Amino acid sequence: MIRRSLVLSLIVMSSAALTVAMLTNGHDWGDDFAGHIIQASGLLHGTAREAVAHIASIMEGSSRSYAPVAYPWGFPALLALFYQGCGGLNIFCLKLINIPLFALFLLAFFLLLIRRLPLVDSALVLSVLAFSPVLLPFHNNVLPDLAFLAFSTLSLLLIENIIVRPGRPEGSPLANVYLGFVLFATYALRINGILLIPALFFTQAIVYARRHVRGTAWKRLLPAAAIPYVVFGLLALALKMLLPGGEASYFSHFRPLTVEGLSLNLSTYFALPIEFFYAIPHPDILYGALLPFVIAGIVLHLAEDVHALIYVGLTLLLLIVWPEQQGLRYMFPILPFGVYYSYRGMRATASAFSDSYRRSGEHLTRVCWMAILLMFVVTSFGLARANVVHGGAPEDGPFDAPSGELFAWISTHTAPESVVIFAKPRVMRLMTERDALLIDTCDQLSRGTYVVIRRTGDLANQVQPGEVATCNPLLERTPAFENQTFAVYRMLPRP
Repeated sequence: MIRRSLVLSLIVMSSAALTVAMLTNGHDWGDDFAGHIIQASGLLHGTAREAVAHIASIMEGSSRSYAPVAYPWGFPALLALFYQGCGGLNIFCLKLINIPLFALFLLAFFLLLIRRLPLVDSALVLSVLAFSPVLLPFHNNVLPDLAFLAFSTLSLLLIENIIVRPGRPEGSPLANVYLGFVLFATYALRINGILLIPALFFTQAIVYARRHVRGTAWKRLLPAAAIPYVVFGLLALALKMLLPGGEASYFSHFRPLTVEGLSLNLSTYFALPIEFFYAIPHPDILYGALLPFVIAGIVLHLAEDVHALIYVGLTLLLLIVWPEQQGLRYMFPILPFGVYYSYRGMRATASAFSDSYRRSGEHLTRVCWMAILLMFVVTSFGLARANVVHGGAPEDGPFDAPSGELFAWISTHTAPESVVIFAKPRVMRLMTERDALLIDTCDQLSRGTYVVIRRTGDLANQVQPGEVATCNPLLERTPAFENQTFAVYRMLPRP
């Protein structure tokens, strides 16, 4: 037990130290982070409904609705604690929220691994994740992905502890209350946490069928088995009554997939995990070589991992049928299981050999994954070192110098009731407290009082710089403000 604790502590602390060295003083231009911070600030200051109303006006007034009106409140609630402790919008400080959450994931996944693999192998698999050059740099995003990874993994660990492994499959009442709370917390972080509810139900059904529950045993079992659902439902109802929801806006993006779209999604999500191995030479070849071992690991350990595999399957199904393709971060909750099953499949293949070759096969498995780990560590260390050398300076994003000049001018030279046309309207709202809209057509520019045009870099989601002179007759031709990246134009009042 002491050895396990020491190994886990060493991995977690080393991973955290490397992560801190990677953190920058900026953020990328994806304005999802701004939506979460706006909601967190609203919670902290008792203006949650007003915060959601501002985001709703952005989505309703823009050329197109590109995000939900409100995110689930779990991550903004966690973020509010850091927001207060950080003294407001300190982006470096806010990123620190990811470190304890990632440590929670590592702890929960280690407890799953140690029941299935020897300590050396468990440490090796965990280290591949703990030093991943994909997962560690992601700490630079103020987004719920790592929190969701932690709580979804913790949920699966609790389902295993309470339902799958014990002699009494219903578990104790107190344990089931705790499970219901963690399931709710996962759902409150990201709406697809709801998939854990059917995963729990099917796991219970399979476990009860295996144990041949009959007759009067159901009277003892069902009340305890229902507790997680009751706790989850009561907490979800309370959340809906207390805070404004935006869940319906998620479903407004859903539309039935065509056969072509379904085929495209299948191929996309089949190939997307290649990105996890980008630090390895020829990651596509490595991924292809690991796939048979993943399948072998799943098939050979289906019985003991049924709860995890149900959740993995439901997650993949949701991604495939959802019309809008998502990035690798939406696969974070299931990537650890891909690593685990590929490792377990390789060990199972080695154990199929005769005794004289089995030991060599197990050593070869460890050597292969140690090589992967070494390349991950070298890449992550290189990223951290480069960031330290540059002093954590922000790259192109809302916290760089030209953006700071823009937001300062908007804050001091425009009226509070102004509406600013900008490609990232939630960022504009966060940084200046001005309402903003995403408008990318000339005829709709009159919805705003000021128009911000980006001149260099990413020019998407806006009227193009070359069109400004002839775009809209009410748009002043001379910028009211300009720097090397942005130009701000006033809109004249309608005659």
